[in-house]
Amino acid sequence: MSGRMGGLAGVVTGATKGLGRETALLLAEEGASIVGVGRNSGDGRRLEEDSRELAGDIAFVSGDVREEDTSGRAIEVCMERFGRLDIMVANAGILGPETPLHETDTGDFDEVFDVNVRGLFYDCRAAVRAMLEGNGGSIVTVGSILSVAADPMLTSYTATKAA
Repeated sequence: MSGRMGGLAGVVTGATKGLGRETALLLAEEGASIVGVGRNSGDGRRLEEDSRELAGDIAFVSGDVREEDTSGRAIEVCMERFGRLDIMVANAGILGPETPLHETDTGDFDEVFDVNVRGLFYDCRAAVRAMLEGNGGSIVTVGSILSVAADPMLTSYTATKAA
């Protein structure tokens, strides 16, 4: 790779699986120092191990984006360990139950909303606060085609991605 992210530091939520994991690894491969956030500590340790041969570095913070302090803790680790915050990739998200709207339980909807909307809000708010104190930065929010095209069996997910 080109190392075009060398000297930059950031946070990637939902970094232990799928798109978040690959994003964290790609940023580190390009030279960025990354704090990966996820709920599974075992997957987080594997993420750190898999980054050891890359140009950048990955530190893992265990946490759930539904908890208001998770993003703030991740940013604190980023600032303490890497001295800056340039990038926030708000990637954490869940699909929720595959049920039509009229069969969707309120508690299931609330869980999807709390991760996909409230967690995104917490991520972005914490990042903006830190970036305003520093030299700015970039926030990337990971969306879905289902934010503009409904799936009748993923009504909670579709609604929260549209939000």
